[in-house]
Amino acid sequence: MDVDAAICPIHVLPEHLEFMMEAARKTGNLAGLGLTKPHKITGHALMDHLTDAARLQGAVNFVRRNPDGTLTGHNLDGEGFVAGLSANGVSAAGRNVLVIGTGGVGRPIAFSLAEAGVASLALANRTRSSAEALADDISRHYAPVRTAVFDFADEAALEGVDLVVNATSVGMTDPDAQPISLELLSPEAVVADVIINPRMTTLLLT
Repeated sequence: MDVDAAICPIHVLPEHLEFMMEAARKTGNLAGLGLTKPHKITGHALMDHLTDAARLQGAVNFVRRNPDGTLTGHNLDGEGFVAGLSANGVSAAGRNVLVIGTGGVGRPIAFSLAEAGVASLALANRTRSSAEALADDISRHYAPVRTAVFDFADEAALEGVDLVVNATSVGMTDPDAQPISLELLSPEAVVADVIINPRMTTLLLT
């Protein structure tokens, strides 16, 4: 792409995010922002406009500054994840999926998997109410997709599953940690992890 631009990392504490968004509105040479953990859900509420995907998914990871200074939030996590599966020869359609983590990354991924035609979504999260809320949202918008909610690390969630997605940070700071034991998982199942550093987490190496 022939774009004269630079990408700069900015460390913003959660309590300063609203100030950062207001500063972004007033920065004339700013094209946009990328948001990562822990700002994806709180950033959603600070947008002037939302794309349909971001509105549905309840999280934002990219922000466009419009010519009038307003901010439009979008989310690419889910569609990027499904595209990544496809690029590796894995189709989401018809699969029975366990998504571990239902926060700023897990929500968009779950919605995009539902859009891609999975048969069922098992959702597990440390805060069970978060997984329950996501299950309700998925059922409301994608009625054919069966949903179930499990406690975090509950191996019963693996029954019948042929795709496991770790959408938590477990395995990032402690390389030996993994969000769930895969002993009960079918050897034909696919395991995916959103963590990019380390590239191969313990979960993927199991």
